[in-house]
This record gives sequence, C-alpha cells and structure tokens, in this order.
Amino acid sequence: MGSNSLKALFLLLLFYVALYVLSNFIAPLAGDMLPLKVLEIKSDIFRLDYMLWLVPASAFFFVYLLLPLLRSEMGFGGTFVNWFPLIFFIACYIAYFVAIYWFYDNQAVLSGVKLSQFNLDFLNPLSAAYWKNFAASHFFFFVLAGIGGWVARMVIENFLTGKPEQSALH
Repeated sequence: MGSNSLKALFLLLLFYVALYVLSNFIAPLAGDMLPLKVLEIKSDIFRLDYMLWLVPASAFFFVYLLLPLLRSEMGFGGTFVNWFPLIFFIACYIAYFVAIYWFYDNQAVLSGVKLSQFNLDFLNPLSAAYWKNFAASHFFFFVLAGIGGWVARMVIENFLTGKPEQSALH
C-alpha cells in the first residue's frame, strides 16, 4: 500500500468525521433547509443503517480513482478537474430525478395504472420539496462523499505530494 493510499484512507476517515458532525450537529440547526439523515453509532449492530455508512466510502473512492482516469485516458485537463464538483453535483441531481421518476413509472406499470394517478408534485427538480427529498436520501451522502473524494485527490496531488508535475492544477 503506497503512501498516497494511506493518505487517502486518512482523508476518508476525516471525511467520515465531517459527515458525522454535519449530520448530527449542523443539519439539525439548519432545520428543513438541510434535512439529512443522521449517521448513528449504535451498540446494536442489527439496527445500524449500513447503507448510510458504506455508500460514502464507495463514492469517495469512485471519484478519487476516476479523476486520474479522466485526465489520462479521456484527456480532460485542469479546468475540468476544477469544475468537477459542480458538474458532479448537477449530474447527481439529475440522476436522482431520473431514478425517482423511473421508480414511480415502474410502480405505475406494475400496478396497471397511469403515472398521473400518483402524486408527483415533489418531483419538480426546481422545487423546495424536491430538494428536501434529495437531501434526506442516502444518495445525498453519495454526492457529498464524491465531492470529498475530489477534495482528497486535489489535496494529495497539490499539497501532500512532492511532485508538482502530477498536479491537476498545473
């Protein structure tokens, strides 16, 4: 295991601490503006929400390992890497809309009814109800962890590595 791998694991642990603080202390203060699920540490392991704890690690390493591939194989440069968090957030916001729409469309087909019979008022991506639904989902932790993976990649390449020619910003 290389030193960059250990740095990435350390940054992942720091990111988990930040997610824990955000979901347990900051989000309750924000109220309805940031209705995050709570990362709970329980002694009863059978009541622990494993998906909420494991999704951030997969997103973190997905983005952390994807960025060098995008630069080397697909030819994206430093400008793309700098704009990546915004692009990633928007793409995830749209992907969440598609997933929810597909879910309700599938439910309508399986029930033998029309999609218009479901109350889909919250499915307007520009509405506050959609934002609350998005922020209260497990997928939002995926988005935050993906952005955390980007931060980790940028920190390791630009501040913790002695080789500036590997940097995404140069």
